Amino acid sequence: MVHEKMYAADNLAELPLDSYIHDLCSEILESLGKSNNVKLIITGDNPSFEVKKLVPLALIFNELVTNSIKHGFREKELGAITVQIINNTDTLEIEYSDDGDWFDNPRTSGFGTSLIEVFTEQLDGEFKLNKKDKGTKYSFQFRHAA
Repeated sequence: MVHEKMYAADNLAELPLDSYIHDLCSEILESLGKSNNVKLIITGDNPSFEVKKLVPLALIFNELVTNSIKHGFREKELGAITVQIINNTDTLEIEYSDDGDWFDNPRTSGFGTSLIEVFTEQLDGEFKLNKKDKGTKYSFQFRHAA
């Protein structure tokens, strides 16, 4: 998908972030057979994002969406995933949330969370996780390159 977006872009070094995230999440939902069951909402700013940083970001979103489907929407017929993008002067903030019916899982700090942490660090960022009974929210903050 990164290559397809690059070929269609005016600037080969950067891509519009909101359309990339939308297309990526849509493809993940379709591959999991949930594209008709999960509403995807992308809001906020639309900054350009460096192509070389898209792979770690894609791996983060793959983990997030997959976890929402496997754990949050496991027993729920319909759901929503919301992504908000906030482009500040020094940072890029991305908030990912779902309205799934999460349950206590002793493995919530397992391999998936470790992957998210590693890829977030590769992008010079950090994240916070807020788990609730009705949904979960990840708040990412990435520093802009100096």
